[in-house]
Amino acid sequence: MRPGLYERSPPCSVNAVKLLVDPIGPEGLALAQPLPVDWLNAQLTLSFWAQRPGHLSGRLSRVERTVELRGELHADLCGPCSRCLEDVPCAVQVPLQLTFVPASEAPKPADDGELQEADLGVIPYVGREVDLQPVLHDELLLQLPMKVLCRSDCAGLCAECGANRNDVACGCADEAASDPRLRPLRQLLDPSKPSF
Repeated sequence: MRPGLYERSPPCSVNAVKLLVDPIGPEGLALAQPLPVDWLNAQLTLSFWAQRPGHLSGRLSRVERTVELRGELHADLCGPCSRCLEDVPCAVQVPLQLTFVPASEAPKPADDGELQEADLGVIPYVGREVDLQPVLHDELLLQLPMKVLCRSDCAGLCAECGANRNDVACGCADEAASDPRLRPLRQLLDPSKPSF
């Protein structure tokens, strides 16, 4: 069910995306974490909402204090069609390849303020806990489709009456075609009539 336009879930206090560093041994650790609908909705824009809980899965590995996550976030979302505004389900798969280092070991920018390319995927953490929420938020938003269509030939909404032209033929286009103010423009576009 679609949340109301201004109805937003309060920021979720679920620690579903915080990882303790110490339990990750040399053999690594499998990660399989459900992501509650409230948490997903708090990460999304008003245009999209979660239909059901998402899932974060992958493998964690650690070398000294450096933690790596290789995995995927899966979420079944819904958003409005860009043309007719009908709800459209869309599954989002977010591949994750993340490296976390203690903040004291995070790469420093060069004198010109630029980070090296190898350092761009390195994310600092503080203490003994890695908070995945900011990273998952960004990665999820980057994977959202820019334009959602209910179908490729969606006719959209009528500009005159607002009817969904996929469902009804409202006839407004015929009325607009008979507007006498547009007659000179139609004559310019009609190849069978002589131009001025």
